Amino acid sequence: MRIFYEILLVLNLIFNISAQNETVLVVNPGNHYSSLLGLGILNNNPVLVKRIKFSSNCAQYLFSSDNDKGKLCSTSWNKLFGTVRCGIFNSNHKDSDRFIWRRAQSCLIFNSPYVVGEVDNCAEKDLIEIAAYTYDNGDIPYESQNQGRLLKIFQTKVKVETWYIYKLLINQLYTEYQLMDNNENLIESLRIEHRDCGSSYYTGLLQNLYFGGQCPAPQEVRVTYRSV
Repeated sequence: MRIFYEILLVLNLIFNISAQNETVLVVNPGNHYSSLLGLGILNNNPVLVKRIKFSSNCAQYLFSSDNDKGKLCSTSWNKLFGTVRCGIFNSNHKDSDRFIWRRAQSCLIFNSPYVVGEVDNCAEKDLIEIAAYTYDNGDIPYESQNQGRLLKIFQTKVKVETWYIYKLLINQLYTEYQLMDNNENLIESLRIEHRDCGSSYYTGLLQNLYFGGQCPAPQEVRVTYRSV
């Protein structure tokens, strides 16, 4: 176990050095992950912050009109970045904090269970919805009884091709999710309470871009990350 922990620390050091550069993550059609980049990297910092830009294709992905899971896939949230909490051997489905995203729902036309088209000249066609998303002791954020408690949607929708700063302030009993503009001015923040898991409350494996949820990407999506 000690050797495994030391390996994670070395990988974490390498990641911190390389993270000074810009990283572009692309999820190709039919996939959930861009790559394994970032998986297995240990977080040992209670403050996580990234400068992130969504490409325009993140507001354009569209499931086919004959897909009987089209509405479910479209309303499903994709993962942006975050970390597992409560220990290096814990799971992101046990305890974790992540920012999540999806294209603006107001631009889609649904005929349940299908997505049958897009709204012409939609006012939010270049916007992305984001939310705070926490697993807490195995409680699932997207289940109806936990929405509003473990899944909280930001009122702010972010623009594609625009840099924003996303910050996680992980405390022992709660996590503060902060959205800032590129000049570090706070736009909006949300707080989610979670269980006390002791001194390992901010320790866990870092999480990167993941499409889904429910379905793999129907078309390419691209997100660019920079360290702050």
